[in-house]
Amino acid sequence: MKVGKLNILGHSISGVETCLIVPEYGAVFDIGHCPSEAVKHRTVFITHGHPDHLAGAIQHAAARSLIGAAPSRFIMPMNLTTPVKDLLKLWNSFQNHEFKAEILGLPAGGWVAIGKGLIATTFATDHTMPSQGYLISRRTQKLKPQYAGLEGSEIAKLRLAGEEVSTQVETPEFAYTGDTRPWVFEHYPSLLETEVLVTEATFVEQGTLDMAEAKGHTHLAMLATLAHRFDKVGHLVLTHFSQRYDRAEVEAAVQGALPPELLARTHLTEIP
Repeated sequence: MKVGKLNILGHSISGVETCLIVPEYGAVFDIGHCPSEAVKHRTVFITHGHPDHLAGAIQHAAARSLIGAAPSRFIMPMNLTTPVKDLLKLWNSFQNHEFKAEILGLPAGGWVAIGKGLIATTFATDHTMPSQGYLISRRTQKLKPQYAGLEGSEIAKLRLAGEEVSTQVETPEFAYTGDTRPWVFEHYPSLLETEVLVTEATFVEQGTLDMAEAKGHTHLAMLATLAHRFDKVGHLVLTHFSQRYDRAEVEAAVQGALPPELLARTHLTEIP
């Protein structure tokens, strides 16, 4: 699925499996199962420890090991690092081929460079267990305002003299929330300034609002009440629908809930 300048591959079914791939970032977001396309990319961002978001990690590490690729790099909440390391050790204990993986735990607000001038920053989400989302930003150097209008040769002289003529700027491009109640947008308004925002809408039909709240998920109606907050989002991608719905049901619900200006910028991930 093409969303702006990005391709978003894969699908997400609540309680079954979630794995979304963004080739332009060389990254996988959650690994509840492991399609072959995910194996091509080393970096995997894991939001929390429910099996529909984590169960494919072993397969990812094994597949990359078997083809001689660099070890999987799993980035996850701090509370998952020891259990996942133990899981890898257990798996290696009963097979002939040992595989390795880099396991990096990040606290909320932590960040890691992922190449090409990009960084991933974590933010706490509101689920039923410790969880976090990921904000991908691009770092660039911008000329300081006081030097605007100078000739290139003048700027070069200042640099040679040791003057800092530029400042680092971080531009948010992409955000992935994973499983969460929608209050995350109140706490992290920078998510609402991204070109692409991927968030969940597990429940879409009437009568399930309380269920969404109790299970730590977002109901489509909750997003509809926040629609006015999404005016700076370039593209809104909804995902993680309950397995009780088919695509036609989800499309009808989304079309009936969101205002036209947001609906025109809204996409749905694949619903098998």
